[in-house]
Amino acid sequence: MNKFEKYLYDDSYLIIGHNILGFDVYIHSIHRILCGKTYDYSYINRVIDTNCLARSIKNQVSNSEEDDLLSFQYKLLNLRTKNIKTNLKQLCKDYQIIFDETRLHEALYDVEKTFEVFHSMIWTKEI
Repeated sequence: MNKFEKYLYDDSYLIIGHNILGFDVYIHSIHRILCGKTYDYSYINRVIDTNCLARSIKNQVSNSEEDDLLSFQYKLLNLRTKNIKTNLKQLCKDYQIIFDETRLHEALYDVEKTFEVFHSMIWTKEI
């Protein structure tokens, strides 16, 4: 965890993940508590969640000037629209990224595919 947090808390890095705001930040905090550490969400302003961005793109929702990126993403986190899918499998299909469905949910494989999705998204959405 120390090696992971060395990068997580380094302000020179952006943290990019799929559904990271809806899941991973909480799992990380639980792990910190189990290790005898305190909660520390100081990195959260550098998080870019591809799931939230996909919801923004697919629903044509723009960020208002009064919302920072984090607030904007949290507003989208629970946005559910009928027949709009934003899971990693669907995004790989949408962006024509070759993927092995049997490997989805393998940690390192998901990181690779999330990066490819993000790289495709930056040409679609101003972040």
